Amino acid sequence: MTKLTRRVAPGLNVVDSNTLVDALTGVAYTNTGVTVLARLNTAVTVSNTTTETTVFTYADDGSHLETNRLLRLTVMGTITDSALDTATTVALRLKYGGTTMATKTVTTDDGANTIGSSQGFRLVFDLLAVDSSSSQISYLSGTVPKLTVVTEAIALRGTATEDSSAAQDLILTFDWNNAAAAASITLDAAVLEWL
Repeated sequence: MTKLTRRVAPGLNVVDSNTLVDALTGVAYTNTGVTVLARLNTAVTVSNTTTETTVFTYADDGSHLETNRLLRLTVMGTITDSALDTATTVALRLKYGGTTMATKTVTTDDGANTIGSSQGFRLVFDLLAVDSSSSQISYLSGTVPKLTVVTEAIALRGTATEDSSAAQDLILTFDWNNAAAAASITLDAAVLEWL
């Protein structure tokens, strides 16, 4: 069977979406640019439940989180809690394989204050392999609503020892501590990039 290649410049052939080979010397060059792996453009809302709910999943085949590469998940949405009742929180969790890499808990109601309607959040999760396929570091940064102030800036770090050369799922979940009809979180959009 002959492997098909596509010529992109004199002397360079495309082997796959990530590799160029010099036709004369046989030297392979890796594309280290940005590739969009997945998008979520349909809103997902979680409300009136205490069940941890998966709102985004990417099934990585083990070929993307190589040494010194990273996956970046950017998520945007809104949180609403418009009724004063019991203390209410929602946890946003990023998981890779069997490891929870980052958790941010947002208090939406403390019994005296509530965040109100449609408060925006934007979070960026960076997950990178460091020096081997079994060592990962994650960084979570962005802004979330906070009681009595407009937003809270956050920066969290996590670690894992998953085998990133094997298939692993990247999962984002939302988890309310109590079921409240007036409390909801909506994931409006998500973009997963490979850098």
